[in-house]
Amino acid sequence: MNPKETKRFILLAVFVLMMVGVLVSESFQQSPSETTAPTILLGQVVDIPKNMKKDDQQDQIKILLLRQDSPSREEVYFVRADGSFTIEGLTPGSHILHLVSHRFEFPKIRIDVSKSGKMRGVAMIPSNHPSLLTEEEKKSGAAQTLDGFGYVKQGIQVEPVLRVKPLNMLNYFEVVPGFDYLGILKNPMVIMLVVGVLISVVFPKLIDPEAMKEAQKSMGQSEAEFKNLLGGLNAQISSQSASTSSSGDKSSKKKSKSE
Repeated sequence: MNPKETKRFILLAVFVLMMVGVLVSESFQQSPSETTAPTILLGQVVDIPKNMKKDDQQDQIKILLLRQDSPSREEVYFVRADGSFTIEGLTPGSHILHLVSHRFEFPKIRIDVSKSGKMRGVAMIPSNHPSLLTEEEKKSGAAQTLDGFGYVKQGIQVEPVLRVKPLNMLNYFEVVPGFDYLGILKNPMVIMLVVGVLISVVFPKLIDPEAMKEAQKSMGQSEAEFKNLLGGLNAQISSQSASTSSSGDKSSKKKSKSE
């Protein structure tokens, strides 16, 4: 092979390699555009009690979707009668799902969609929610000590079907407590009445009869002394009033004589 043919062969090989590189780069550039097509999310609401009334079962669950590409607009979807739902057109990014019902409470779910179309779900539950506490923590009141501004994040499976479980069943009625008999004893009037009965009935029976007689005698003497004291005060007051009235009469007579 002469030098000219060798040079032509090298140029041809370089050209072929350049064409192969261009084709490979175009294929890599086209693959993201093909995989970034809108993704479809399939979901199913599970763990709904079957012993509920028909009216409660027919309560339609609403889905609020907040997309990353349009955060100012909230889309509304509805769950079918069998509990399934479909959301189309999820672009790469993070989206928030919130299921709303009059009978059940659901967690907020964040759906992360990658550029390859894979989805990952994260359930966001408030940190002070009772469903996160054990029975002992509920009795000890631990729900009041947790931070109510944060969320507990739990990973959930999205593909092939997103299964959403309710946190709890909503109850709009409060159980009326029964009549509290011990609460009557906490009334101040009842306490005063009970103390008075104890003093007048029970306390005299606990005292020695001789001591009781002496106490009654001393009370009688003190009562007589008190009456004598009141009589003396009344007599003194009446005498002072009589003296003032007589002095007033004398002064009036002197004035009349001088006139």
